[in-house]
Amino acid sequence: MDKEKAAYCKSKILAEKAAWQFVEEKQKNNEPIFELSVVNPVLVLGPILSEIYGTSAEYFMAVFQNKTDKVSNMSYPCCDVRDVAAAHLKAGFLKEANGKRFTVVTTNNFISLKSWAECLMKEFGKKGLKIPTECEGEIIGKNTKIDDSRLVLFKKLTSLFKFNLIYDLKECVKF
Repeated sequence: MDKEKAAYCKSKILAEKAAWQFVEEKQKNNEPIFELSVVNPVLVLGPILSEIYGTSAEYFMAVFQNKTDKVSNMSYPCCDVRDVAAAHLKAGFLKEANGKRFTVVTTNNFISLKSWAECLMKEFGKKGLKIPTECEGEIIGKNTKIDDSRLVLFKKLTSLFKFNLIYDLKECVKF
């Protein structure tokens, strides 16, 4: 992992730890404090509603804009941005969410970026978009699963296919 990505990951961890410590300190001193629950989405995909792309979309933007000639060898669990929004809302209003942290996943299987690239090439290649499908080495994490059992509180009734998530992302991109 390069230094920039490592710093991003560490900043997320430190921010969450600081939030929990802040709440704990206030409770210990019997001071008024809000309830805290934490929503941690994995690789977020889906429609983009602004000109500012989030961290998860940046990788795919590079692929769409031909800024890379090979795909990363990493695999990730994914979630739909709409599931993330629903989880945040429910975490804010469900009493049983207080004091807990939740990982938001739409698919608990890790999906390789090579698989994503192949789906994109199949759909958008025929429209003239060149999507690299060659991988930077052996795929990492392809047989890993994530425990989403605590997310039962937040389960949506709809199920989305991985292609729809990335297709929605691509349809929102302006070149």
